[in-house]
Amino acid sequence: MIKNNLRPIIYKDTKIVILGTFPSVKSREAWYYHNPKNQFWTIMSFIFNDKSILNTNEYCNNADLINSRKIFLKNKQIGLWDMIESCEIDASRDNSIKNPKYNNIAVLMKKCPNLKYIAFSSQKAFLYYKDYLKKSIKDKNIELWLKHMANNGENILPSPSPANARLNLKEKICKWKNILQIFE
Repeated sequence: MIKNNLRPIIYKDTKIVILGTFPSVKSREAWYYHNPKNQFWTIMSFIFNDKSILNTNEYCNNADLINSRKIFLKNKQIGLWDMIESCEIDASRDNSIKNPKYNNIAVLMKKCPNLKYIAFSSQKAFLYYKDYLKKSIKDKNIELWLKHMANNGENILPSPSPANARLNLKEKICKWKNILQIFE
């Protein structure tokens, strides 16, 4: 079993939480979406017109870049977390995940009182979310709240992973911007 050591990035004033599946090898070594080939930070930079979150220098200090990204997320009231706390996985391939142990996503109800909705960084993240609801949530009120926050699966974003080549960057930015419309 490989453990996800990335802590959730959530605050009391978080308005949207973007849930992923499980971090890539590069992200597990550093921070959320830290693989330079992943388009997450590029997409966010375009949507919010903020270049401070891009790694524009191969010699960039990781701590400074991660700190810029944390500040960006806090200022934009965006949270990041992964559905899976630990699992068996071959490298960074989501389709190889076995025996997932889920994070307790239900804590968002108490920790993020201003939450407007939950979005998913891929179809796979949403599938794990549905499995989590089925296997882990016994309280009907929490289940209804979580389903409401997920907007019946309407908040599924195209994966920013380099493995998702079905859409080009411009198409991904457009779809992400539509889901993140809360900020307009």
